[in-house]
Amino acid sequence: MILPLAPVPSLKVIVLEGKGTIDTLDYHRIVGNAIYSYSKDWEEAYSGMEMSIKKGDWYGVGNSSIKSALIQQILLPKPYLDEIIDCALSAGAYGVNVAHSGTAVGIFMSEEIDEMSIINRLDKLGILEIEYNNGTKKSIEFNPVYPFKEEIIDYTKLLNI
Repeated sequence: MILPLAPVPSLKVIVLEGKGTIDTLDYHRIVGNAIYSYSKDWEEAYSGMEMSIKKGDWYGVGNSSIKSALIQQILLPKPYLDEIIDCALSAGAYGVNVAHSGTAVGIFMSEEIDEMSIINRLDKLGILEIEYNNGTKKSIEFNPVYPFKEEIIDYTKLLNI
């Protein structure tokens, strides 16, 4: 089903990409039916998302994305997710979304939000690795402390399977 969209404002997105790799096919094979035990929660998040999209309520979209991210946090934890959500919302961002079978975390916001205030706060919390070149920020990298750091995650331990 294609949802009718309200006008979409200009958005900015900070994408934080975690280190390490996740084999998506292996992840889905191992998670299997465990994902269905949260179907009522997923349904609530998705219906909230649908209603918010139809109304053009981007904070509602953000709230639904956060609900979805928190459900996914049970299945595939993202390090510092609570801190990232706090930084995003305190800066006025719409919300946070996560890759359901990957390491990425996104912070989406209106064009008017100063994304550097979020990046600087995440840096002060030790969540980012920022490479400097003569005092200028050269590259910014998400600094996760995944249990697998640079390796494929052992989902059987993570999910207690």
